[in-house]
Amino acid sequence: MYTAPHMTTYRREDLQELMGPVETQYCEVTDVEATPVPKNPAMEITLSFNIGACTDFATANVSLINSMNQRLLNRAFIPADGMISSGTIWTLDSFDFGFFLISGDYMIEVILIDSNGCSSDPQFTSFTVL
Repeated sequence: MYTAPHMTTYRREDLQELMGPVETQYCEVTDVEATPVPKNPAMEITLSFNIGACTDFATANVSLINSMNQRLLNRAFIPADGMISSGTIWTLDSFDFGFFLISGDYMIEVILIDSNGCSSDPQFTSFTVL
């Protein structure tokens, strides 16, 4: 016996129920600040940024980039390496490069990765070594 096909329509709410929860990228980093440490400005900085809703970030990937856009250093930090202050501001008191920087402008790139492996868009800040 032949049964003619028929069209089924769904409302938005019905589709969401059928698909189940959708994983979205909610991890975001903002307000990145890099401040050279006064006692040793050519070798280390204090780094802070706003983790926003990404309170369960697993790692912060931080890159040091020179004025010629070359990555000089890439390090991963875990939440325990720094401290949370003022709600969602995470601060690392000493990001030691392990070498002296020559005078010039530098950029710091920060990418957060949460416990699910989702990463934020990169955020940048700059600082100058005199």
